[in-house]
Amino acid sequence: MNSRRLGLAAAFALLPTTLVSGAALAGAATFSANYANLDFYGAGFNANSWGGAGAGTLDLGSSWKVEGDAAYDHLTTSGVSFNHWNVSASAFWQGDMGRAGLQLGYNSGDGAGLNLHGLNYGVVGEWWANSNITLAAKGGGLNGSSGIDGYYLGLQGKAYLGANFALSTSADFTSFKFGHETDLTVQGEWLVSQTTPISVYAGYSNSDFPSGGPGDVNVWFVGLRLYCNDPGGTSLVDRQRSGTLGWAGAISPVALRF
Repeated sequence: MNSRRLGLAAAFALLPTTLVSGAALAGAATFSANYANLDFYGAGFNANSWGGAGAGTLDLGSSWKVEGDAAYDHLTTSGVSFNHWNVSASAFWQGDMGRAGLQLGYNSGDGAGLNLHGLNYGVVGEWWANSNITLAAKGGGLNGSSGIDGYYLGLQGKAYLGANFALSTSADFTSFKFGHETDLTVQGEWLVSQTTPISVYAGYSNSDFPSGGPGDVNVWFVGLRLYCNDPGGTSLVDRQRSGTLGWAGAISPVALRF
């Protein structure tokens, strides 16, 4: 459920111009917001989730960059709510054909009688196979409460169908002491224009929860992204490859969030 950084489109109207220009000068920044509907058909109920996320990079020179990511999700169903926070820091090298680095992150969730937290640490990378294809991978270890110890692996393929549209598919696998979780996601993203750095995205994900959990979950999600890595005139592929890590920088298994 990697890219489901959930929230409200109205938040973009409140972002001050100084924040956008300041983020661009610092290196790059991406803000996202969306809504998701979750069908826990294994347990027979539905839920709604809202939230938002932000990420920013700083260029250190000699092709090295550092990045910080933060996200918040709020899920509600039948009078019960669950809150999730995620923060992470990455350091990576970026060249002409891609980028690779290390990441450390922290997840915390509470609600519905649960209080979970976990630390993740691992590697991230992207390979720009050509001007239209990006392949990405991530993996590492997990340590935390309530049996949240194990490892995670993820692969993503992305095709740019024109200058401003991207179609991606990803597979994420997480192993815990109490079982495993598999997330399969398909997402489309369209940049409104090359001079208006706001994109619209939507997608579907199927999540197979660990044994003893709510079973399979169908997730439909929609949202917006704001890119601040260039004052304008660049395509979606340019903004993503010169900007934040995106999917590769978002380590947050569904079991830790919901």
